[in-house]
Amino acid sequence: MNSPFDDLRGLIKQLPAPDSCAIKKIRPALDGKNLSGALTDYLFWLGEWQGKSQPNLAETHICLIASSYVGGAEPEVITNYIGAASKGRAPVNYLCVQRGIGLRVLEMAPTMPFTVNPASPDWSEQDCMAAVAFGMEAAAVDADLLGLSDLAFGNEANALALICLTLDIQPSDIPGLDDTLRSRTEDLIAAYDGHADDDSLNLLQAFAGREIAAIVGGIIAARSRRIPLVLEGIGALAAATILWSLDPTSIAHCKFAAQPLDGTTFILQKVGLPPLLSDALGAGPGCAIAVAAGVLGAATDLQSVPAKL
Repeated sequence: MNSPFDDLRGLIKQLPAPDSCAIKKIRPALDGKNLSGALTDYLFWLGEWQGKSQPNLAETHICLIASSYVGGAEPEVITNYIGAASKGRAPVNYLCVQRGIGLRVLEMAPTMPFTVNPASPDWSEQDCMAAVAFGMEAAAVDADLLGLSDLAFGNEANALALICLTLDIQPSDIPGLDDTLRSRTEDLIAAYDGHADDDSLNLLQAFAGREIAAIVGGIIAARSRRIPLVLEGIGALAAATILWSLDPTSIAHCKFAAQPLDGTTFILQKVGLPPLLSDALGAGPGCAIAVAAGVLGAATDLQSVPAKL
């Protein structure tokens, strides 16, 4: 009998490939326009996942996945942000309204803080997979582009520990990392000593909170529906790293909005997700996605450039 994690591995193996025919149809539309570089690359990327000869961003949606941690921000901080977003008062709301982007919050019991205990995980493989499955709801939208961000203040140390163990790097390898955060990350890794040979999904169970597991599900679901995806946040980077370690092509439909923490750009480069924006915005969850969507929208505008100026 397969374990829940075996089922997830099987699902990853069945993910659809990009539509190479769409790219072949896009190229003639750019002939004679003397266009090259990042924007054309983004246009081809959108086309191969939308499966369209004329990619567009008519429907863009952002989903924030909310959770909380013991020792992190108080649950009220999370719920207050959720309340502000529901009333259109969070920073991301203003960016979304200006750009015609839909926004919703997927709540993963933010009033019940999650305990990270690497030596003896507080949830079973089945519970972890239930969070993965719940996160698939994030992609239950008709979208030309989807954005996923974690809303879980205080998940930095466990997300970094998960990333470090998955990629076989040390917290000290991350340039510019805050000393306190580095120390907390090292403590979590030390608590997992003796399990370094475990695979990525066991690391997911040991270090991930609900929102990280849910983003794993959201990434998979978006791929299954051929929706190009923009990620944001350290929890999202941890989720993408897990999937990359299982199959690097499993996140080919993803881009990353901006580095989530100082020094993490090299991690993004390592897993093939160079950031769309050169700097973190520091404006709150979802904001970098909204701005990055504008960059991708500019790529689709290239299709209207006349062949002769």
